[in-house]
Amino acid sequence: MELELCKHLRWKSFTRDAEGPGEFHLTFARNNVPYSCLRTCQPWGPDEDMAIPEGCNSERTCFEASLIVLSAPPPGPLRET
Repeated sequence: MELELCKHLRWKSFTRDAEGPGEFHLTFARNNVPYSCLRTCQPWGPDEDMAIPEGCNSERTCFEASLIVLSAPPPGPLRET
């Protein structure tokens, strides 16, 4: 299963998270960061729906595919402690 991301979806740690795909999974699993859309600079997109990883997909008219494609994380803990 792959998670498609819109190229306009952003969050505070996006630049740091882009260093490794595992970081995206951790951010999305924690889900405690505010997301925003680069097209509106707000937490909603131009279609007035929320800018969230699970919602910014090809079903929305404003969606533009990102070059980043995430596969489902492997089973088990996301990060070893």
